[in-house]
Formats: sequence, C-alpha cells, structure tokens
Amino acid sequence: MLRAGAAALDITPPLGVPLAGSFTARYAVDIDDPLYARAVVLEDDGGPEQRLAIVCCDLICMPGTTVRVARERIAGAGDVPPPRVLIAATHTHTAPSPTGLLGTPRADSYMDALPERLATVVSMAARRLRPARVGWGIGHEAGVVFNRRYRMRDGTVRMNPGRGNPEVIEPVGPVDPEVGVLWLEADGGMPLAAITSFALHYVGTDHSHHVSADYFGHYARWMQRLYGPDFVPLLLNGASGDINNVDVRDLQQPGGHRQARRVAAIVAGETLRVIERGRTSSEVQLGEMHHRLAFRRKPVSAEDLLIAERLLALPPETPPTELRSRAGLGPDGPFSWVVGQPLPDSVLLTYARECRLLAELPETLETEVQVLRVGDGAIVALPGEIFVELGLAIKAQSPFTAPAGATLIASLANDYIGYVATGRAIEQEGGYETWAARSALPAAGTGEAMVERAVELLRSL
Repeated sequence: MLRAGAAALDITPPLGVPLAGSFTARYAVDIDDPLYARAVVLEDDGGPEQRLAIVCCDLICMPGTTVRVARERIAGAGDVPPPRVLIAATHTHTAPSPTGLLGTPRADSYMDALPERLATVVSMAARRLRPARVGWGIGHEAGVVFNRRYRMRDGTVRMNPGRGNPEVIEPVGPVDPEVGVLWLEADGGMPLAAITSFALHYVGTDHSHHVSADYFGHYARWMQRLYGPDFVPLLLNGASGDINNVDVRDLQQPGGHRQARRVAAIVAGETLRVIERGRTSSEVQLGEMHHRLAFRRKPVSAEDLLIAERLLALPPETPPTELRSRAGLGPDGPFSWVVGQPLPDSVLLTYARECRLLAELPETLETEVQVLRVGDGAIVALPGEIFVELGLAIKAQSPFTAPAGATLIASLANDYIGYVATGRAIEQEGGYETWAARSALPAAGTGEAMVERAVELLRSL
C-alpha cells in the first residue's frame, strides 16, 4: 500500500543576494514572486528504509556539495535514506547563484543555509504521509519549445541568433514535446501533488535584477488554482540544454512575465488533461539505483593557458573590441576547444579566466546518475543542462513506457557539471554550450556515457 506526503517551503532570499545566469554579477533589488522548495515523500510496504524523496527548488542549478550536506541532514532526521533522495533545480535565472559560474559569484550565506531548509521541507512531507494512489501519464505540447541552436549560412552553429535573422537556415536538433506526469491523490481522491517533467530551459521575466521563479512559479500557481492551495506541484526541467521558448520566426512573440504566464498556463493545461484522463493505483513498488559516473573534463592545452595569460595581462580598461589585436590574436578561436563560431569579444576575458580554473581541476571527475522507480514509471536524475537528444535517447530505450507508465527526465539534479552536449555538438558544431568552462565541464562522449548508464539502471530496476 502506497503512502505519500507533500510539502512546500518558501526559500526566497533577502535583497542584495547575487543572482545566477549571467556573464556579469547581478544583485537582487526587488522580488517579483517567491521561490520555493517543494518535496514529495513516498513509502511502500518496505517502510521508512525504502522511502523515496523528490525535491525541486526554484534555483538555476543544484551543486553536488549542497546535495551531500542536505542528504546528511535528511538522514539525521530519520526521514529518508540519503541515496534515495533526489534534489533538483528548476533553472530560473532570477534566483540566488548556487555556485560560482562565468562572471557570477556564489551566494555564500544563502547556499550555506539551504541544506537545512531542504531537510525541513522533506521532514514536513514525511510527517504528512498518508495512504495514497499514484498515476502516470504523458501529454504533448510542441508549440512552446524550440531548439535554440541554429545552422547559419556561414556554416557555423549559433545559439539564439536573434528573431528574424536572415542568416538562419534551420535548427540543428529536435525538441521533446512530452509532458510527463506522476500525480498523487489521497485514498479518498483528494489531489496531493504532481511531479511533471517538461524540457524547456526557462522563459524569462521583466527585470533581470528581480527575484522570480520564472515560468516554473507561474506553473505552480496555475496548478494550485486548479487543485487548491495545499496541492504541491513540482515542475522538473527535462533535457533542455539546447531548448528554449524563443520562436525566431515570430517577430511579435511577447516576453517577460506575460509570456512566462502564458507558457505556464499551456503546460499546466496539458498536465490537467493527463491527470483527469488517467487512472491511479495504490499497489506500487518503489526502487532506487544510482551510479557514480567518471568523466573527463574538457582539455585545456598549454597554448590555451598562454593565450589566457596574454588576455588577462592586458589593462582592465582595454575595450573588448581591442582585446584580440592587443593580445596578438587573430579573428578565430582563440582557444583549442572553440569549434566553428569564434568567441565573441565580449566574453574573451571570461573564458580566459575559466581556462585557468579548468586547468586546476583533475582531468577526470565524478558525478551521479540516479533512477527512481514508482510502480510502472521512473524518474531519471541527471547532473547538468542535458541536450535534448540525450534525454530522447534515454526515453527511447527505457522499459518504463506508456500506456502503463512513463520515464521522466530530471536534469539539474543531484550535481551540476554544466552543459552536457552531444559528442557531435562538441567536436563538429561548437557554439556557446560547448565552450570550456565550469558551466560546460564534460568532454565529448560524456553525454553518451550518461545515456548508457541511465538505461542500464532503468533496466535493472
């Protein structure tokens, strides 16, 4: 007999906190809407030792250091065994910075306090456990997602080339229109929670210096309008490393909160359709498996480091357009890991600093791939901004399929190793998501190895 509990906890930061998602430091000057950590705890006949916890936070990513401490706190409270806890981020770009990336510093005091907050929301959910039923379903919504990497007339591949750009030929990858849903209701039929996965990077807000949960927050509020204020909606970000909401053909597409509310309403409506057409069961088996995946970081050559030092030695007031000429660099590259599109002048110094930082890291690193089973469905937790092709490959090979179940992808979960691109993108296409940095650590082949490990875990469960 399944038991389930759900809870939400406000994790909105104070003003002044550094915000994530930019090449330059930004600090919060106002709050548009609150941030939340939302949790679901599940228990079957195996009792507390077999519980699962799924936590989703309104943050841009979830560092492994934060997850380790949070799991320790959760275990110390006796709520859920550490390996059976999944902690993911939504990917809002207007929330505190969980780690130092590109030009953004870590929000130290906020992140240091976060593990205790995550343990609190899991404890709240665990204390609300009650007999429950679970359902799985898959909807489809292709109209609000677009592959943001485009092949250009000059042969390069570029991210977000601009609306109406006449140099655009076509997108170089697919999208994933699936709206995967796991929903829970009390034994008497009262809705408790929904865990939804949809592959959409984020939408955007009106003010880059205002705290906001972005479309993920609007989605939660739409769902609570439908099912009541106590309903707990978790929106996991699927494999959306190269997916956004920008239709380059639509010159009139709105932006900001107006568009975020619209997209959230569409995804919420599809979620509602899945739930209300589905069936539930109380007889489910829970399971968990994980794998510590070793991967190689992108290589940084001795020549790369020399170029970086030449750029960083220039006077800080050097205009970006003069950096190449003053450092004696040509118009291409300039680093060995740049394929196709050269680095824009505006980010040369940023990537020079990242070269230094990457060279200090071990050549081989470790991260986590995790799979949770809930009856006929599964959730695959992956540690970064995963390209959509990789998520589609996992789903295509998963034994957890419709109509009985589904496979949900939770990216930005349990760790953060940056963009996890396909080998083709890194070695042949290039573009922002492939440039070597803490925001794109893995070398070519890592994404494909991640797919292989995830499928093995799914089949073992």
